[in-house]
Amino acid sequence: MLNRWMKHWYALLIMAVALPVGSAHAVSVRFFDDIDPGNARITSSTYSYTHNILDNGFLPGIDSIIEATLTLVLTDDALFGDFPIIGDREESVSFRFDGGRWTMSQDVDFLDVFDFRLDNLLTDGVLNVSLRATRGDFRFLFSSLFVQADRAAVAEPASIALFGFGLLGLAVFAVRANRRRPAASCVAA
Repeated sequence: MLNRWMKHWYALLIMAVALPVGSAHAVSVRFFDDIDPGNARITSSTYSYTHNILDNGFLPGIDSIIEATLTLVLTDDALFGDFPIIGDREESVSFRFDGGRWTMSQDVDFLDVFDFRLDNLLTDGVLNVSLRATRGDFRFLFSSLFVQADRAAVAEPASIALFGFGLLGLAVFAVRANRRRPAASCVAA
């Protein structure tokens, strides 16, 4: 009796150790998307553009975003900046992402870099960005989107085959165990 139970435990132990060997794990992937607006001059009208990381291999539903950072570079359009008499007046900008609310106005100086964390806005791989001058005018030089994601692992054929052989082994083991068991006798009274 003890010998039979030992065989069961050995079989279960071998399966527990062997099955995870062929399993796949998530892979970290990075995506970049740069926009060069051609030194666009932004006035009171809204300037809109789209970052699309689907073109770079992003797979919605398979890739889960860990971090997404948007960097925008703006500059004052006047040669002498905001200096009185020889420069122009002060400038400020407001941003909107994926049709959401406008951000609070921020000043634009000689050369400014604006960074935004957008981890939860980028689930579909497309980010719509709008910016507008809330005061004065300025130049839009560059926009860069960096995304780090985990790609969900798809089971490899080897791990599926290993799992199948484990199930086959369990079935064979169960059939042999049932053959060795003596049949119960029925006595009619």
